[in-house]
Amino acid sequence: CDAAESCGEFTSVVSMLPTGKFTEAASLSADPEVVNITTKRATIQWSTDRNSDSKIAYGKGSDNYFDSEPSNSDQVTDHEIALTDLSPGTKYYFTAKWTDEDGNTGQSDEFTFSTLPAPTIEDPKVK
Repeated sequence: CDAAESCGEFTSVVSMLPTGKFTEAASLSADPEVVNITTKRATIQWSTDRNSDSKIAYGKGSDNYFDSEPSNSDQVTDHEIALTDLSPGTKYYFTAKWTDEDGNTGQSDEFTFSTLPAPTIEDPKVK
């Protein structure tokens, strides 16, 4: 109604009950970073703006990932997944994934890293 108390048409009644659940995945607050790279291991770390679990999809080709995804079901904001049994001197492609307690899943862009080359042996030299 306006100041002259003229009222227009009424709309139908709208009723909503808040569920208290998130409807979108948590956002990245820090892009994935690869640390502690060796010939056979690497650790991937990233952060989200609210608690979620942690998963890594990775493989030797872009968008061509292994079937298994190392994961941690702890609901955290600072995520860390250690990859083991990697091949020396190999480029890997990966994407970080996370799912919050309400079932909303987020995924990072694709990133890459390379493991260190395997040690080499040289023939001994006599002096």
